Amino acid sequence: MRHKPKRERKNFFRTGKQTESVKHSLPATTSEVPLWLRLSPLYLVVAIAALYFKVVSFDLIHFDDTELLRNRYFIIGDISNIKLAFTTDAFLGTSGSFYRPLQTISIMLDAFIGGPGPFVFHLTNLILHIIGTLCVYWLLITLQYKRLPVLLISLIYAAHPLFVSTVAWIPTRGDLLLTIFSVLSFILFIRSFKSNSYVLLILHDVAFFLALLSKETAVVVPVLCLIYYYFELRRDFSWRRLYPYLAVWVIGAAAWYYLRSLLPSAELSGAVFGLKPFIQNMQMIPETLGKYFLPIHFSLIPQYNQIDTLLGLAAGIGVGILAARSKNRTNKRILLGALWFLVCTAPVMMFRNSDAQYGFDYLYHRSYITSIGLTIITIELAARMWKQKFIRHIQIGAVVVLVYCAVVAFRELYYYADPEKFYTEAMERSPGSALCYNNRGVYYGFDKKDKEAALKDFTKALQIFPRFALAMCNRGLTYGNLGKYVEAKADYEAAAAVSPNDANVIVRLGDFRYLTNDFAAALQDYSRLLAANKLYPRIFSKKAGAEAMLGQVQQALIDAQEALRLDPKDEEAYNSRGLAKRAKGELGGAIEDFNKAIDIKEDYSRPYNNRGVVYFSQGSLEQALGDFDKAINMDTAYADAYSNRGSVKHRLNRPQEALTDLDVALRINPSFADAYQNRGVVRNVLTMFGDALTDFNEALRIKPTMTEAYFGRGISKFYLQDRPGACKDWKEAKALGSQDAGDLSAQYCR
Repeated sequence: MRHKPKRERKNFFRTGKQTESVKHSLPATTSEVPLWLRLSPLYLVVAIAALYFKVVSFDLIHFDDTELLRNRYFIIGDISNIKLAFTTDAFLGTSGSFYRPLQTISIMLDAFIGGPGPFVFHLTNLILHIIGTLCVYWLLITLQYKRLPVLLISLIYAAHPLFVSTVAWIPTRGDLLLTIFSVLSFILFIRSFKSNSYVLLILHDVAFFLALLSKETAVVVPVLCLIYYYFELRRDFSWRRLYPYLAVWVIGAAAWYYLRSLLPSAELSGAVFGLKPFIQNMQMIPETLGKYFLPIHFSLIPQYNQIDTLLGLAAGIGVGILAARSKNRTNKRILLGALWFLVCTAPVMMFRNSDAQYGFDYLYHRSYITSIGLTIITIELAARMWKQKFIRHIQIGAVVVLVYCAVVAFRELYYYADPEKFYTEAMERSPGSALCYNNRGVYYGFDKKDKEAALKDFTKALQIFPRFALAMCNRGLTYGNLGKYVEAKADYEAAAAVSPNDANVIVRLGDFRYLTNDFAAALQDYSRLLAANKLYPRIFSKKAGAEAMLGQVQQALIDAQEALRLDPKDEEAYNSRGLAKRAKGELGGAIEDFNKAIDIKEDYSRPYNNRGVVYFSQGSLEQALGDFDKAINMDTAYADAYSNRGSVKHRLNRPQEALTDLDVALRINPSFADAYQNRGVVRNVLTMFGDALTDFNEALRIKPTMTEAYFGRGISKFYLQDRPGACKDWKEAKALGSQDAGDLSAQYCR
């Protein structure tokens, strides 16, 4: 009986002859590839642009991006600061744990090209996602899969909803760059090893070095290369061929380590980095698996949960079953993909963000490079499991998955358009995230100027997590803006008790102390923060303001000048320098600086108030009154402006109006010594000597060396028939330098 010869089945996924070890047959030549498939990279570019085109019109979402791009624009906006990329951390601090100079340089270039608006920053992320996807495409081609399945798998990678945040959220820049240079380095390793090309070897090391400068996770690149060598090269090439690679890896790592040593490291506790966080982050593995293979149930602020963990375990089991059922159960390409995923995930698991207590456990963009391993598993499983007769089904299935991913990604993208959309949806999906309420409160309070809505969100954040120091500070600031200084003080003190070394807590507490005229304590706070981070936004200008109010004029001028060197458009620095010049008696120069501060920021209330004080001292009462009116219109909780306007109205012989303003000032800030003093003066004029005496007593309780209060209290006591008490107060005022007190003492106290 004659047997028909078996017809060889074509493999849709891999080029060349297939053996147990997946021998490295050459890919199809260009002439064998249809013209339309040669344009695959173009299809990827067009598809990604079509899916994500809206992102360039998006705003910042107040999730690290505002801190990095807006608050530190005085650094990134000046291209001459590019050297700081190598001596600062990822957030441009002078000490830190994250060293990512290439990310910083790319952001500086964006700012140089497009200014402070988010357009160019978003555009660059989109372009980098296109490049990253092309690198994945090139990697799969290098691994010798055919172009059509590579195109389909690359399109799915490009449109996968797991990576929406990677494109739409600007601070993911480091992961985009990491992935691009890590994949390039891996590809160049393969090509240089097979061709024995030293040029490609050097390019491989350059890409490795740039990956390290993008994000520390790149330390795994040599490990990935060694894994590939073990699985697919060791039978054909001697291990001695690895010597040059070991040498260039050491050189690249040493160069990175030298640059990294320029940045003082922040101390990380065992709760933040190490074995304990690694164990706590074990759920990251199944949850990432689930999100990749079963792209459903996405969060904007991810928190570990049983549903996602179970979905991930189910996905992992399913993939394992498919691998076990394949004819070749020792498929090394599947092991390569699995190890790629695990090796790239391990460094991420070593770190647990402090925000995990009240915000997020992990973030999806960190899976951008790890999921390449899962992409390799996907294409290899399909190659192993399906026969020629199922090719059409595979194509249809891939298209269905692609369309589904694109639709979900497009829907998810909508929520990144602005902070309100983002956090409102994030709260729906993660109602236990206090961070969502805090960050939306920041948006309401500082962008929309809706203080009541902000207060409600901060309070909700603290109900969810009562020890949330930043939410305490933000609520304290909101209370201060609403004129509720007592409540503000309580929140600031609570925040300081919870996180005494947190930079945001220190600066907010210092600002509040400055606002309530406790300049000495404010100066201590600013000095402590300056010692930790000399590039903290506006720290020199804040310190200069406190120094000027304490009479430390020369140091205030030095610090204000340093602030202006760092940021010539720092309105707070001009205001602080104006205060120093006013204290020095250079009133014309002070007015000039206050004018500059107003020119930079027209709605900045402090320079109006401070310029009004100069006009008042010069006797220009109407001009002073106009400035105090403007300051109050801009900030209805500005106690100093109310107190100063009350003094002007007193001088304009409008005592009842003056009394009303001073009452408001003290209702806002019950510890305001100057306001008690000013109200005491007005009450003396209105012959309310008993009430005036109470005001002067309170002023002296708060500020025992207040010359004017002793003088005014002496007048109150004199008219209350307490001449000995009056003489005692005038004597004290004279000792503190009051000539008027000396004259009254000479006349009435013989």
